[in-house]
Amino acid sequence: MCIILIILLVLNGLCGAQRNKTRNYKCAEQYCIDLDTYKKLDVPTDPVEVSIDLDVLQILEVDDIKFTVSFSMYFGVRWLEPRIIGPPLKPGDNPYVPIDIKFINELWVPDVYVYFLKQINVLTIFTKFAGLFVVNGNEILYSQETHITFWCPMRFDNFPLDNQICQFKVGSYAYDETKMRFGASLLSYDDSIRNTILDYNVKLNPLKEEDSLFVWQSIGNYSLTGYEMVLKRNSLKYLVNYYLPSGLFVLVSWVSFLIPPEIVPGMLLCSTHSLFIFESESQHQTRRM
Repeated sequence: MCIILIILLVLNGLCGAQRNKTRNYKCAEQYCIDLDTYKKLDVPTDPVEVSIDLDVLQILEVDDIKFTVSFSMYFGVRWLEPRIIGPPLKPGDNPYVPIDIKFINELWVPDVYVYFLKQINVLTIFTKFAGLFVVNGNEILYSQETHITFWCPMRFDNFPLDNQICQFKVGSYAYDETKMRFGASLLSYDDSIRNTILDYNVKLNPLKEEDSLFVWQSIGNYSLTGYEMVLKRNSLKYLVNYYLPSGLFVLVSWVSFLIPPEIVPGMLLCSTHSLFIFESESQHQTRRM
């Protein structure tokens, strides 16, 4: 009887040890996280290096009245996540491995903040136009297609020869530069395929170094990335459609000074002709507004 009791105690100890060795994993395809050790609120590295992909597809609208710019783009966020568990990459393997997009709900994610944002729309059909990837076995990349509208301060003192400079900035809302640093790993835009009725030529430049840091009073300094959008107005149509006709009207009105005062019908014809043309042009502009 004692021997049987000892055997049962030994078996119970072995089973308990086996249960202690069992870990709780959450997986997507071949990549997993250990839920016993993974803390979603803990940053994966200190500081976190966040890379932003800014692939601008099309400038949709530049609204001079509302001071906004709208565009479509592939917006990607990438960061190092050493706590993810998966098989090592073999030579020749694609470093970008797509996984279930719902797995993002189990991971720590950076609190990305877009400055001067008015509106952002994520495109969908059955699901969002988005994807989640594990890169090089230890990085997370989340990418999606979006339509973004942001505020841009504009000045029209030199209209129609004006150039506007708009800054699209991305950073963290809560983490300062000691905890999270941002950089642009991709900045792409092809102006040759832009909307042909757009009133501007568009050029994208990386943010200047002095614009890559936001000093938030006494709270701290915040790392930024993004681009500087230079809008150069197509001024030729304004010169041809408005300035040239207006100049011709002025020249015609000056002709009336060359007509002798005795020739009243001729002077009246020049004066009234200019007035009629001016009124017609004013009504045309009112209808366009």
